[in-house]
Order: sequence, then structure tokens, then C-alpha cells
Amino acid sequence: MHNLELTYWVLSIVILICGFASIGMTIYLGKHRIKSIDKVVLGYEIPNEADSIFYKGIRLMNYSGAFAWHFGAKRSKLLYLRDKFDTQFQRPFKIFFRLVVSGGFGMVVLYILDEFFLHITQ
Repeated sequence: MHNLELTYWVLSIVILICGFASIGMTIYLGKHRIKSIDKVVLGYEIPNEADSIFYKGIRLMNYSGAFAWHFGAKRSKLLYLRDKFDTQFQRPFKIFFRLVVSGGFGMVVLYILDEFFLHITQ
């Protein structure tokens, strides 16, 4: 096995771990922590029967980007949100954001490795 093939498979495993961890964190943060942020941002809680996991995922990326990145908070007009919650509350959102971004970046690197260097999927 070549070094590039080994890198390909290790990166594939890391991306799978990032994906499953992101799904698990979406479920956990969507059930327990997103309601308090919704109260601050929207002024009310979204009822559970109207709240799907896809909608939670979109809101989590928006709120996580605001917590993890100053420019992201400024761009989405959630800069005030960073001051309302302590760093202990923000930490899982920052981890979630980094997992999702790392998984996306890893998929791009895998595509480049596969398409231009390895040709495994032929």
C-alpha cells in the first residue's frame, strides 16, 4: 500500500468519525441547548413537533459560526449573542462547528486525492 493510499483511508475514517460525531452533537445540542439560544435570538422557543433535525442542523451551524468566529457572528448579525452566553455554554457549539468544517475540508481533500492522484474509484 502506498503512502497516498494509506492517507486516503485514514482520512476517510477521520471524516466518518467527524460525520457521526456531528450527527450526535446535532441531536444532543438540538434537544438540550438550542432552545435557550432561540429564546434570545427569536424571542420564543420553536415547538418540538415543528422542529426537525434538518432545521436544527441549519440553526446549529448559524449559531455555532457566531460562537466560533467573530466574522461569522458579524456577518449573520449575531454578534450580541456571543456576550449573552458564557464560554462553558459556547464550547460544544464551537466543537460542532470545527467538526463540520473539518469534515467538509476533508471531503474536498479526498476528492482531490482520488481524482488526480489515486484513481481508486475507477
